[in-house]
Amino acid sequence: MGNYKVTLSQMSTEYSMALMGIESTENVPAAKENGVMIIQTSDNEFIVAGGLNGITVNFTKSLNSKSNKKHVGLISVDEITFDNNGNELQHRLNGDETSFGHVCIYQNSVKAFKVRLYKY
Repeated sequence: MGNYKVTLSQMSTEYSMALMGIESTENVPAAKENGVMIIQTSDNEFIVAGGLNGITVNFTKSLNSKSNKKHVGLISVDEITFDNNGNELQHRLNGDETSFGHVCIYQNSVKAFKVRLYKY
């Protein structure tokens, strides 16, 4: 997707715990069906929507990118919902809610997010 590579993987708390140096004995089940739609709305902004059985969305630098910067980070991840009148609401996620750098859609949920990225 432009200057970015998008990787999808089955959501696992074991992976998140490993980032913190914590061992886990979680028995990770086989991957289940998920559905995700990713729309690039500008150079560094995406809408990520979908879910069902737990999925992690990760953005990295594309091999085609002409940028000399090697890494990609999240500027912000805003969960998008709507009130009863159809007005869009956004909730800014913090680091642990993004598994420290990933868009996470947890088991048995369907979500939509606005994701802003930067390169460093």
